[in-house]
Amino acid sequence: SNELSHSAILTNLLNAKGKHGQKELFLKIFLNLIKDKFEKSYQKNIIENFDVKNSIAIKEKYAGKVDYEAEQGGKIDIVIYDGKNNIIIENKIYANDQPKQLVRYNEHDKMAPIIYLTLMGNEPSRDSCGSLVSGINYVCISYENVIKEWLELCIKEMVNRPIIRETFNQYLYLIKSLTNQSTNNKMSTEIIKIMKTNIQSSFEIVNNISALKSSLYYE
Repeated sequence: SNELSHSAILTNLLNAKGKHGQKELFLKIFLNLIKDKFEKSYQKNIIENFDVKNSIAIKEKYAGKVDYEAEQGGKIDIVIYDGKNNIIIENKIYANDQPKQLVRYNEHDKMAPIIYLTLMGNEPSRDSCGSLVSGINYVCISYENVIKEWLELCIKEMVNRPIIRETFNQYLYLIKSLTNQSTNNKMSTEIIKIMKTNIQSSFEIVNNISALKSSLYYE
């Protein structure tokens, strides 16, 4: 659940010059997934015409000293830059919003599309986004849906790249665990539903688990 670790992984994958060696492939897939989340605006146009081949992704980009009154500064989790335009990604796992956070990032580049990434696609706090408008200045996406789908699409492209494919598979497994989509979590949810239909029997089963273990061991 370490936020900086996720930012490092995402930055590398979204970097056309990343260590994966697949150039702009993963970035193109990502931008195709999110472009329609922006309404007809300048920001959507930037994403649709982004020069992915000549882009670079930067982690923890310094935007100047934080000044809450001037609504400026901070460290932006991920910035993707094509030589002309920026795409800003604010990555949240469990951390809370900082004061004027999206407002400050918008001040850094008023035309840059801002992607607010959280586990479940939560909206930023009003203190963070101020008067910025969802769907125009920024969009909310989730690890639960968008990142999961993006990883699945990337895996399909890596059929003949087993090392990269399995790295994606491991990361996908982690994302599913963090967003309660793993097989174990789904099974637990189903079991609880069944137990709720007969609570008394469920408690009796729990009370007799030790006896069951002894019986199975003996057999």
